[in-house]
Amino acid sequence: MSTFKGKGPLTGLPAEAAGVLGRMAKIGSVLDRIGKYHFGETWTMEEGMPPEDVAVEAFRHHVPSVKESVSPERLLIFDVREGWAPLCRFLDTEIPDEPFPRLNDAGSMQRMLHDLVAKRTMLTPFRP
Repeated sequence: MSTFKGKGPLTGLPAEAAGVLGRMAKIGSVLDRIGKYHFGETWTMEEGMPPEDVAVEAFRHHVPSVKESVSPERLLIFDVREGWAPLCRFLDTEIPDEPFPRLNDAGSMQRMLHDLVAKRTMLTPFRP
């Protein structure tokens, strides 16, 4: 497995991680504007995520604006802990005969970060 050999925050990352972050950098100016809107004018992408209280407040501010701008029949407020049922009901489709994917639970995230650091690999659902 190759790693990114550039300078800056992508240095030394596995190729898959560097590729994802590199593609995100192409829309950096848009992400920067979104971040400044939600986290304050002094926020920059280089700082990464803001403190938890700032991020939570931004989320609480964002949800009502989404609810106001999207008609109820086109909006699903979805808690992934509920599994397939509400999602499939909203999409008017059958519930699959497989477990609901849990890619962002604490255990999965810890394994992914461990593999990223220790094995220099990155699990991704976006490739076979």
